[in-house]
Amino acid sequence: MPRRPRLHTLQRAQGDRLWRIALWSTGGLASLVLGLIVGFHIWAPQVVRQFNLVRANTAENTIIYDHAGAALATLEGTEDRHTVPLARISPFLQKAVVAIEDRRFFAHRGMDPVRLAGAVWADMKALGYRQGASTITQQLVKLTLLSSERTLSRKVREIFMALALEWEFPKIEILEFYLNRVYLGYGVYGVEKAARSYFHKSAAELTLHEAAWLAALIKKPEGYLQLPSGVKDAGGATLPVERLAELAERTRQVLDALLELGWVSLAEYRQGRAEPLRVYRPEPEDTRAAYFVQQVMKEMRDTLGVSQVSGRGFRVYTTLNLAQQEAAEAIMAEAMLDHPTAEQAAIVSMDTHTGAVRALVGGLDFRASQFNRATQALRQPGSAFKPILFAAALDDGFRPDSTFVDEPVRYSWGEGVAMPREMGAALYLNDESEQTEGPPETYAPRNFNARYGEPRSVEDPRYALDTRLVLQRALERSSNVIAVQLLDQIGMNPLLQLTRRYGITLRPQMGLCVALGCSEVTLAELTSAYASFANGGLRIAPTTIRKITNSRGDLLYKAAPNLPEQIVSPWTAFQMRRMLTNVVLYGTGARARMDRPVGGKTGTNDGPRDAWFIGFTPDVVTGVWVGNDDNRVMPDEQGGRTPARIWVRFMRQVLADQPLREFPEPDEEYTEADICTVTGQRAGPWCPVTRRVAFRAGELGDATCDLHKGDAQFAAASLNEDEERLLLPPWEQPAGAGTFARQLEGAFAGAEAQAAQRAPGRAPDAKPGPSPRNVAPAVEPPFPFSAP
Repeated sequence: MPRRPRLHTLQRAQGDRLWRIALWSTGGLASLVLGLIVGFHIWAPQVVRQFNLVRANTAENTIIYDHAGAALATLEGTEDRHTVPLARISPFLQKAVVAIEDRRFFAHRGMDPVRLAGAVWADMKALGYRQGASTITQQLVKLTLLSSERTLSRKVREIFMALALEWEFPKIEILEFYLNRVYLGYGVYGVEKAARSYFHKSAAELTLHEAAWLAALIKKPEGYLQLPSGVKDAGGATLPVERLAELAERTRQVLDALLELGWVSLAEYRQGRAEPLRVYRPEPEDTRAAYFVQQVMKEMRDTLGVSQVSGRGFRVYTTLNLAQQEAAEAIMAEAMLDHPTAEQAAIVSMDTHTGAVRALVGGLDFRASQFNRATQALRQPGSAFKPILFAAALDDGFRPDSTFVDEPVRYSWGEGVAMPREMGAALYLNDESEQTEGPPETYAPRNFNARYGEPRSVEDPRYALDTRLVLQRALERSSNVIAVQLLDQIGMNPLLQLTRRYGITLRPQMGLCVALGCSEVTLAELTSAYASFANGGLRIAPTTIRKITNSRGDLLYKAAPNLPEQIVSPWTAFQMRRMLTNVVLYGTGARARMDRPVGGKTGTNDGPRDAWFIGFTPDVVTGVWVGNDDNRVMPDEQGGRTPARIWVRFMRQVLADQPLREFPEPDEEYTEADICTVTGQRAGPWCPVTRRVAFRAGELGDATCDLHKGDAQFAAASLNEDEERLLLPPWEQPAGAGTFARQLEGAFAGAEAQAAQRAPGRAPDAKPGPSPRNVAPAVEPPFPFSAP
């Protein structure tokens, strides 16, 4: 029988094994440390040489080109940066920058272990990259030797390079070079140029408050200098610093840090806090396509991680078509020259297949205001948002021939009263919309100019109305009440999911008014979304940069192929394209008609304060916005007026030498039939208004319109072209339309009274009907509205 090993023998064996593990671990760690030290001493001189080359070659200009190679802008190097020695920089500014950016700058050797540990802990708690830990030396490495991408490998290289610089250069030289390179907004690099641009004085003359303000800018200059949405940038010589609340808070933090560290006295601190600031607006460089160039520089910093654009010798090749850009600028300036109530406008135009931005104008005068209204301004799109809602509804099973009731409707909540599905809260217009005099617990949209329904017959002397409309006609007429009913029918979730895929941030807490465009969006975002209707339901992200090289032609960056994402089904895109084409042919977008296939939609919010037109051909999508930075009302302006006129003039120039192209057909087989716009059934000979609609197999019913049957009351044939035009909104009707137009106006004006007499005082059910083709909510008197 074998003997068991004694306990002390086992313990000795385990101890030997642990000793060997510890020995090997210590040896491995020592080898690693030795390797790092040797590698550092070999690699550090290379970093220093590279850094010295950057210091010696700081004047190489960056040039930005359009798609054909025409130079748009030359961004100068350090000869425009006003490099100064540290002795000519205010001690207040030196202290302020160190206090807020790297308070242990003079204690560490390039990397701050305390700050790094705190940042790692914050990131672990946030489950992501939330807090930076870069020292001033590390920031200098990013400015000169590395990109700003947020990856672990780049961070490791950054730390080693910072250690190498600290090994070679004294702290004073590092701080001096950093202050002469740091970006401070408006294309300004270096504190000397910043002091002269913002305060019209040298860096040596800066006061404590001015120094703290500049130091505060370093963290995110573009973000801090951007005015909140809806706040007017009046231009002029000075910046509205009182409106830049986030920057003011950051400035206060700088002053507090200086006091906490004992680098300013209490008296200096109090004087700095009390000192008024007068900050001048930097004069922008004269460049072609200035707003587009601004966007390119922003994308290089934010998306590509290029910390410094100017003076790096980049050659940036963009998607811009300079001829189209100059046409957009000229047409917009001419259209707005004598506008009585609107002061600003914006245009963005892009390729529907690639997303390449061909023209981008963010305002009327870049020198007066660098705020880009095409990409930065969040505005209410009004009815220009309805196509997104209708696309969500078509994907959810509705069809262009689905029938709704076009009459006033009220939504409220409480015991026994309907509460729209998935909302669970009050539904009312936002603060910028006209409010009702009744209780705030209700939301009662109405149509523009109180127009409802469709005339039953052009020859009926009473011009009686039928308030039913199919979705096709509702979009043409831009019916608000039907849009709200449609959102209530499909629920908020399908729309929310669709807008997320489009890259649009929807605010569902605003309730059913999002159907009418009360949730803000940028012109670029909504224009990009419309491209999906032209290209088969694909979202193509807008792009401005094709490639970047250095001055020797070495490729530094090339845009990856813009991979499309299927946002809506190809069939939905096909149906939306047909519906939006009819909006231009027969509806509110009539001023955008061209001699080729065109689809589009007007948008006008309450006031009106914003007017939009977004339209597309098979290859080009263009959006136009007109409004005021301070949300001032524009009486008599509509999306079908100035925006549509700008759009059609621009598109005529863009397409002047392009062959006529039809929209592509879907892969699915379909049949077409004329339907009655009131009943949604096959049109009969007595239907006054008809539309041709596409149907897939099994969708088209056999029944012919059972309302217009040819008796004495409906003795008219279909409308001719002139009569059809008279059904357009008043701003689209030709001058001197005659008796019929006046009588038709009276018929529309009486629609509300007729509806109120039939069923006063009832609120609609949460789900008015089981079938999307038969939605008939109860009626109420009209309340605030959004215009088409």
